[in-house]
Amino acid sequence: MHLRLLLICGLCLGRLNMAQAQAKYYQARDGKIYDEQGFVKAKEMMLQPFKDLGNQMTVQETMAEIRRSGDSIVYQVDLLVKYSESNIPQNVGFKEGAYLNKPWVMPGLKTMEGRSFNMDALRGKPVLLNFWFIKCPPCVEEMPVLNRFRQAFGDSIHFVAVTFESKKDVQQFLEKHRFDFQHITDARAFTDSIGMTLFPRNIFIDREGIVRRIENGVPFERNNAGKLVMGSGKDFEVYLRELLK
Repeated sequence: MHLRLLLICGLCLGRLNMAQAQAKYYQARDGKIYDEQGFVKAKEMMLQPFKDLGNQMTVQETMAEIRRSGDSIVYQVDLLVKYSESNIPQNVGFKEGAYLNKPWVMPGLKTMEGRSFNMDALRGKPVLLNFWFIKCPPCVEEMPVLNRFRQAFGDSIHFVAVTFESKKDVQQFLEKHRFDFQHITDARAFTDSIGMTLFPRNIFIDREGIVRRIENGVPFERNNAGKLVMGSGKDFEVYLRELLK
């Protein structure tokens, strides 16, 4: 799961006490700014869905300076929830090569309405399969783009969302957020079995049920002000149109 942040290191304006520690602030892609304590809590929230795994999960930070302005330094930070290096189970991790150009199988799953889910029943139309969870900011941020795909392509493509979250939690989430996909919930056993630990993940499946492309979330873009914002998803739209040919 990726969360891009801007880390703003502000120097003391008056420089009256050079020995005093500099205040650090963390600006998310949506413009929300965290102080150090808030940033720690934000990372804790990222780990919350994996609490049943104990200390096996950790948040990896990758930081790079992108701008200096006056007495501030701006860093771009990538945050990724991953298995702790000391707790990596054998064969963990979603291996794209094991699934590309092969039939996609999802046994033993149920829709939010309680019906058994069968990939074979989707044959004849392409499928966009989205893996997500509630407390994944990029997952939520890309939903309006995914909804536009659903509206634009209508019934010519199956749009399916899979999450390890419970039916009850997803129902409560959907009361406040629009996500126009068919929903499969309570899929923890399945997502763990394929090593799905990075979210969001979007899988493009052709009419015959064969995986043709695997992508992460809808790519972010920089607007005219240089701010990272959710992209239009134009590449994803191209991929979907290719599946319809």
